[in-house]
Amino acid sequence: MGAVSRGPCLDCPAASVLVERTGLGLSNPTISHHYRVLREAGLTRTFVEGRKRVVRVRRQEMEDRFPGLLEAILGGSSRIEAPSAG
Repeated sequence: MGAVSRGPCLDCPAASVLVERTGLGLSNPTISHHYRVLREAGLTRTFVEGRKRVVRVRRQEMEDRFPGLLEAILGGSSRIEAPSAG
């Protein structure tokens, strides 16, 4: 595993985008619980940006442990762009 990054991972999709794309209608407490489980499993990174936390999927770790899962969830998208600020 590489060095820990101090900024947002540009190769990693934002977890909120994944939640949005799945359309599961999950409550905030449910999402928070799952974010914690994924973070503890080493599958996401959390960054503080101002007053919010940004959760990013660690794409390589996810692909190593669950090959093809992100592609299946995202409908074949090879990459998700982070939403622009503003």
